[in-house]
Amino acid sequence: AEDWYFQVLAIYSHKVYLENSVSKPLLSVLFSGSCATMAGIRCSRALLYTYVVYFVSASKPSTVTSALQCDIAIAGGSTASLAAAITAAEAAPELTICFTEITDWPGGQMTAGGVPAIDFGSANKMPENQPKSFRDAMEFLPGNPGACSVSTKCYLPNDFVDKWIKPRLANSTNLVVLLRTVVRNTTRSPSGEIQALSVVQREPTSSHPEWYFSLSRELEDWYSPTDSEYFTKKEIEISAKVFIEATELGDVLATSGLPFAQGLEFPLENSTTYENCGQAQTLTFYMTLLDKPEIAPPFVPPGADGGIPFPSAANLTKNAPGDAWHHTWSWRRSHCAGNPSLTAVNVGDITQQNLFNDLDTAYLFPTMAAVREELATGWHGGCYKTVYCHTRGNASHARETAMQEAQCCIVGCFDLLAQYSIQCTPIVVDVTYDYY
Repeated sequence: AEDWYFQVLAIYSHKVYLENSVSKPLLSVLFSGSCATMAGIRCSRALLYTYVVYFVSASKPSTVTSALQCDIAIAGGSTASLAAAITAAEAAPELTICFTEITDWPGGQMTAGGVPAIDFGSANKMPENQPKSFRDAMEFLPGNPGACSVSTKCYLPNDFVDKWIKPRLANSTNLVVLLRTVVRNTTRSPSGEIQALSVVQREPTSSHPEWYFSLSRELEDWYSPTDSEYFTKKEIEISAKVFIEATELGDVLATSGLPFAQGLEFPLENSTTYENCGQAQTLTFYMTLLDKPEIAPPFVPPGADGGIPFPSAANLTKNAPGDAWHHTWSWRRSHCAGNPSLTAVNVGDITQQNLFNDLDTAYLFPTMAAVREELATGWHGGCYKTVYCHTRGNASHARETAMQEAQCCIVGCFDLLAQYSIQCTPIVVDVTYDYY
């Protein structure tokens, strides 16, 4: 909930536009001088200055197949980007708002990030401290639909997307929503102002269902403007007066030449930045309890390369000690099919799991030197494929164990990284990409 409005960074080419050309308090809640959250990484790539308009070098030229002219362009993928899109479109219906989304589910961590649990504190749970659109969203999710213990409100993300987010976005006829779209380049004027974003929109082909392959295999393809076996592509140039960076991976920050940092600032926010330490990652998955066992999977993944064992998933079994089984089941339960007690486990419940599969041995981002090298050859998110692979292995071990021992059926797996805890993790040394 804290991320709904307060972690969006606006990059605009003409500051006077906000002061003189917009009669309503359109973007007053959107400027915080912070980065947008991404599914799994809170401010891992952050702008070094609150307002930066002028740059040194020119962007690479880009070939586009179509163009969009907008008043406000929101480079999205995060929860904050959804908030920015709704706020801007509804506050100023006379303006054209363009909103990109890296997946096919707007909402970031609340939906595609696979952690549908709203964390309220004593202050931000008060309606008077919430933006109206967020209050509307919470009213759509009355009570605690999942009867979970991790939060006061857990829910099924697909219901939230289909029944609230998409209809809410469709209500604004001035809002152009571009799903499955990433930013691959940024264009600037000779004097340095941001002029346009070059984005790639993909559509799945009929050769494979969408999300058939792991993210580590698909991510580079998402950023390539060239058609592939799995996607047809369209490159679009989005021009605007106001640009809001709220992407998953800091795409606008990286491709525009803005000075940015990544990693962990310790011990204070103005202290030394450790570029290879950051938030631990996990891939979440969903389970439902069956009334009778299914056929067990053929094998449980033994562990990561190099002999590093995956953490125990013993609490995902009915033989777990004490109340561990009930606690693990109800911790992030998204749909309660019966008794809402936190000690109840009901046939038909759907629970979201990100326990026991955190990757605490590696950081998602490579060194800044590697990031700069990628920018020179073609941006595709600036991530370690190997880290995605190891994280997927952790999740696979946990969910296969649950299927074998707990009479569970996996009903969904989110291959975007989801947040769980913040800790310093050593950098991965092995950067080979020959396994997924």
